[in-house]
Amino acid sequence: MWTARSGRSAKPRRKPKTGACEILTIASESRHSRLPDVPTFQEAGIDIPIWATFRGWSVPKGTPEDVVAKLSDIMRATYEDAGYVKRMKAAGYDPVFRDAEGFKAVVDSYSKLTSVIIEEANLGK
Repeated sequence: MWTARSGRSAKPRRKPKTGACEILTIASESRHSRLPDVPTFQEAGIDIPIWATFRGWSVPKGTPEDVVAKLSDIMRATYEDAGYVKRMKAAGYDPVFRDAEGFKAVVDSYSKLTSVIIEEANLGK
């Protein structure tokens, strides 16, 4: 997710190809390879840890550790595959592998952030 501002008076750091808006920040742990001059949320002073597209698997609580490790190894191999990396980068993503604990931390963070939004907007009913 990027935050953006439209308008002709904007002084862009870097404009997307359409020129329709200015990208102000990127919700990622690190700067995007295609937008190296655009700061992350943290660099811009926005206190949201990560808010970006992620891919991963989930398993039921109590899944044996050897199964979790095997799935993690498969996911790591996918993220290290040159063809996968090339396709992801072509689509505008910088793939980042996270093991089971790292992925759980991202999902838990999203859950915490989105539950507040859902409650405040009365969307959980």
